[in-house]
Amino acid sequence: MPGRGQRYQDFCKVCLPQANQQVRVCIRYDRKSPPSELIGYARISTYGQTLDAQLAQLKAAGCRRIYQEKVSGARADRQELLKMLKHLAAGKMVVVTRIDRLARSTFDLFAIVKQIADASARFRSLAEPWADTGTSTGRLMLAVLGGLAG
Repeated sequence: MPGRGQRYQDFCKVCLPQANQQVRVCIRYDRKSPPSELIGYARISTYGQTLDAQLAQLKAAGCRRIYQEKVSGARADRQELLKMLKHLAAGKMVVVTRIDRLARSTFDLFAIVKQIADASARFRSLAEPWADTGTSTGRLMLAVLGGLAG
């Protein structure tokens, strides 16, 4: 529930998939205030890889807290991701270096971004500037992805 003085706007996009079903996607955001905290998420698939490059990019972007794990993105039981989603609050922004570090499919991406939006937080990818729920373009693109995933 927005507090006094906060202006929320709902962005809703109706997509018509081939099956002629309507899918309504709503992402709620606060246009007035910047995120209070940037939270990073870094993931690698195998132990032969290193998190160093992702951690450096997330720190350079201003992330103070970075959740990191070495696990396949196809696994649903990613403990650090689940912990991050559980601790999200209004005004925070989740930052990833690339979308594929967060999700392996369009459906998974939309489901995770929806959980972020449901917590009144925002999402941003450093490598894909269109994937930023703090911008109108980002909200539109994610709404279209939501229609494709549905």
